[in-house]
Amino acid sequence: MQATASSFTDRILASKLIAADTVHAARKFVGDDDAALAHYLVREGLLTRFQARQIRAGATGFFVDKYVVVDCIGRGGNGIVYKAKHTMLAQRYVALKTLDARDLHSTDDSLARFRREIDIVSRLDHPNVVRAYDVLRTRTQMYLVLEYVEGRDLSSYVRERGKLPVHEAVDYVIQAARGLAFAHKCGIIHRDLKPGNLLLSRDGVVKLSDLGLARIFGQGTDAELTLDRGCIGTPEFMAPEQAEDSARADTRSDIYSLGATLFHLLTAELPVLGSNSIHRLQRLLVSPPRPLLESRADAPVALAAVADRLRARDSAARPATADEVIALLEPFLHYRPDEPEAWDGPLKASLVLDVLRGQTTAAAVCAQNRIAADEFERWRKRFVEAGARAFDPHGVNGEAVNGMLRDLHAKIGAQAMEIEALKARLPAAERNGS
Repeated sequence: MQATASSFTDRILASKLIAADTVHAARKFVGDDDAALAHYLVREGLLTRFQARQIRAGATGFFVDKYVVVDCIGRGGNGIVYKAKHTMLAQRYVALKTLDARDLHSTDDSLARFRREIDIVSRLDHPNVVRAYDVLRTRTQMYLVLEYVEGRDLSSYVRERGKLPVHEAVDYVIQAARGLAFAHKCGIIHRDLKPGNLLLSRDGVVKLSDLGLARIFGQGTDAELTLDRGCIGTPEFMAPEQAEDSARADTRSDIYSLGATLFHLLTAELPVLGSNSIHRLQRLLVSPPRPLLESRADAPVALAAVADRLRARDSAARPATADEVIALLEPFLHYRPDEPEAWDGPLKASLVLDVLRGQTTAAAVCAQNRIAADEFERWRKRFVEAGARAFDPHGVNGEAVNGMLRDLHAKIGAQAMEIEALKARLPAAERNGS
């Protein structure tokens, strides 16, 4: 049911996001239409789209201590993560993670699990792990203040781009392995490592996130959290032993998940196939892992062997540590046979021709083939210059053609003179054909 203009205005004022005189001036400018007012405030940068939607839905509270919530960036399990801005430092953003108040099952177990996540994240200070800055408490909620990563998770990245080049996929997994190695050395098992929990920043840094299912070595099972001997995690990226009993998950279970992540980045396919989560869980438990080369035939054979070893059904057959995984993958960091710089001339020329013929645009070619715009422009210039030289009679190629013609004419002249000399030596009767 749409709120009246006055109540919508009152909620904007109650939110304290915009000064009262600004709100009244905007209302006078757009009239009584709430949607028009919301659109105007968003367009002018006075509200975010998230804030406008929430206010129209009835919300008024956006301040959490010294932060103001500007967006919702994730939901999962019984948690919710907001993007928030520091009220005194305009360009300082953080992620606020809290329990989802809409979850009717947010019992003491949920709170205990959240407290454990706070304990775990506070121990980790590494470039490849999302950092924890603070813990805030309000009258009704507890918030974990986390580093905000401007970018996206690797799951959405692969959805958009498809299978990644070998060197890029390897780079991302090595970075994740570095964060994982640090966590393991701190006595922490992630237990939910997957592309969706790996954040890729705009400058190419990968960070482990969402340690809501993590646990600390030596704390026994999860009985205190009603997870005793259950299956927790994501079946497509979960080690078989973890699927059978979460209490059996150890560092090599995380390494399996790392291998499953590598498989996904290289193939854009799920490591375990099935029509639904239950089916995929069954396949995980009864079927051997899919060989990488079946889905990525152009992958280096040695890399495929490493990827398959990371996902070995027998945990003892996997690398023992994340540091060992890094050492196994590093030789493939510079593997670039599919890079545009290594393409042959005809392939480059065909792309340039497509653009010159108007069949596509330079921007589209660059985006589809991951070519830098300045690199493609160099190809285009070289193509045009080569064509001009080929048709220029005064150019380098033109001079070469003219030289060939002169040589050919000289040879024809010499042959004609030889023929005339032979004729002179023949008897008159033979010259006359009698």
